[in-house]
Amino acid sequence: MLGLFNKSKAVFPLIFVILVSFSVPSEAARKKKRPKKPKFWQMVTFNAQLEIRYDDNVINYSDDELDLYAGGENESRFPIDSEDDWIFIPRIEARIKGNLFGGHTAWLEPFFRYDYYSRNDIRRFYKIGLNGRHYLFPSGYVEAEYSIIPDYYYRNQYYEEESGTGTYREANFLKHYLKLEYGMNLLPSLKGDVSYRYEHKTFNEEFSERDLSENGLRLDGIWRAMDWIKFWVFYGLERAEAKGADIPDLDVKDVSYDAWEILFGVRYYADFLKKYKPEFVTTLKYRRIKYQTLKYVDDYRFGRKDSNYYFRIGMAGRLPAKVGIELDYNLVGKRVTLLDTSKEGQLEFDSNSISLTLNRNF
Repeated sequence: MLGLFNKSKAVFPLIFVILVSFSVPSEAARKKKRPKKPKFWQMVTFNAQLEIRYDDNVINYSDDELDLYAGGENESRFPIDSEDDWIFIPRIEARIKGNLFGGHTAWLEPFFRYDYYSRNDIRRFYKIGLNGRHYLFPSGYVEAEYSIIPDYYYRNQYYEEESGTGTYREANFLKHYLKLEYGMNLLPSLKGDVSYRYEHKTFNEEFSERDLSENGLRLDGIWRAMDWIKFWVFYGLERAEAKGADIPDLDVKDVSYDAWEILFGVRYYADFLKKYKPEFVTTLKYRRIKYQTLKYVDDYRFGRKDSNYYFRIGMAGRLPAKVGIELDYNLVGKRVTLLDTSKEGQLEFDSNSISLTLNRNF
């Protein structure tokens, strides 16, 4: 037995040398020119991504609402199976790249995403879209993006029948999104862009007064201060006009609003473990919303102002086989100002989520 062990000690280094010899290319192999990719693979690449997320408040319910849900009160108001959930989000996109007008680079990116809630199937939805960019000159481009979510569950809302009887029903909407953007390099280390954004939400018939058209303008800046650190910021304005604003009936809700938002972000590129390319990122966003309804009987919107906070901290890196990995923590919070301060607690919430994302280009 001891002899066998001694022989094994001699074999293990040999196995190690053989494995290394396969993994380390010879000098001749290193000098050998790589075969040229087929034309199709020069033009088309694919990216596959899987995000696994845990969210402790999937509908962003307030503490007051969560207390009602936990107590089993008014079950028609809460169709969910749990306030928290695990969400699996696969996404796949293709990039078709080539030269178009003036011989400048251009590409199209069709994409598909599906949000699968493991327990709350009412929340499951998918999104499809197309993004395109064309460079007008080496440092300037125009870009357009369109996407659609055919059916998104918002939450259950109070609905009053013609008989005067009230109940809670599902509020769902179809969402169209359009973005038009122009960007360019202002300096070798500074990029900027300006974009127009449009969204339209069409709710189911019971809540059609919530149909919403949103128009927005946003300015972005990205500054690569040094090789190891990058900063970015954006500022946006938005106006949303609801169908209910054109209906004079005071009992018909008007969810129109004006909003502005600002975000600061920083990414640090670490100089250790260079094989794995570690990065660390944090962002902080503030969004201010002011509801525009003139219907003074609506205690939840007349004179209402919202302050929304978003905080993210995360890290990213590169695994073997060219697999990218990201780990993030996100905090979302809403604070509300109402004329009737006793109702503010019914609208304010906090939500926490953690996520692990894997992606790979092909």
